[in-house]
Amino acid sequence: MMMAFTHAVFAVMATTVSLQTSHLATLLFAGLGSQLPDVDTSRSTVGRLLFPLSNWIESRFPHRSLTHSFVATLGVAILFLPLGWINWEYWHGLVQGYFFGWFSDCFTKSGVTAFFPSQARLVVPGNPNMRLSTNTPAEWIFLGICISILCVSLNINSSGGLLRAFNVWLGTPGGAVEIVNQELDDYELFAEVRGRFRASSQSVQATFQVIQAVNSSDLLVTDDRNLYQVGTSNNNQIISRRVVIKRGRPVKAQIKILSVQNQLILDEIPETARITGDLLVEDAFGLVNRPQVTTFNPVTLVFLGNNQAQIRFVAATPATVRRFVGDRLVQGQLIARYYLPLAKPAVGGGKS
Repeated sequence: MMMAFTHAVFAVMATTVSLQTSHLATLLFAGLGSQLPDVDTSRSTVGRLLFPLSNWIESRFPHRSLTHSFVATLGVAILFLPLGWINWEYWHGLVQGYFFGWFSDCFTKSGVTAFFPSQARLVVPGNPNMRLSTNTPAEWIFLGICISILCVSLNINSSGGLLRAFNVWLGTPGGAVEIVNQELDDYELFAEVRGRFRASSQSVQATFQVIQAVNSSDLLVTDDRNLYQVGTSNNNQIISRRVVIKRGRPVKAQIKILSVQNQLILDEIPETARITGDLLVEDAFGLVNRPQVTTFNPVTLVFLGNNQAQIRFVAATPATVRRFVGDRLVQGQLIARYYLPLAKPAVGGGKS
């Protein structure tokens, strides 16, 4: 046999790895599910709590037979389907906890009838001397390994999951872009960049706030004064060797679409917003856009003739947009993106 605590730890460990979750309620359901297979004996804790059921099963089926099988796991999955209406992750946690709860008994000396109603027993490993017995040094070692894996898995999952941890380790610009695309709507993100300025070849080792992903290998970032395109493309201001993404506070992204006819009004747009889009200017006299080499220029100006021009904004601040447009007559569409902070503080400071 195996201690109930070992059943629970193994099931929770296996569930957090398989579901890549650190959600407490889900893992509690996994721990609960891990105890249910032992309802086939009235001597277990769950058997005493559910004595009428355990007594009925115990009088008809041997221990570690019916309830320790794939058939029983399917039955539990069907029986607890209503739990999925509340939260499907809770259902997954309970079902996987049940499965891993009885599967851990495969490592004991007598094994389980996993393929019930077949009486063939599944026992791992093949060497009887390496199988577990209750409260022996071997079980304590097994428990210690499970706890260690559980701690590592919880740390990885609370920081964003295995893929995120892998991208942290690699530090590739492409991996950073992938995580930015996944998390930019939910967190303020910061990029730890190592590389060099393209224009001067001066080395860079600094942290920037992430504005957006540009393509599959490049990011747009800011140091609160200037914008920089960072990544591996030749037209970037910063050519990066390593980019590590860190989470800041949780936020909620807000998108506001501005259809502009005649006069541009940005009174309802916060100054922290970033604005992207095209405007057609009827009176382009006096418009000047000075080229920039060392920083990213959020404004592109194209003269069309007949005193008209097209202004293209990419992640420009409202102040920049006002400075170019002024009181001119314009038409077009702009997209303003900004964040609302959430009351819940950031947890874990995950990396990528």
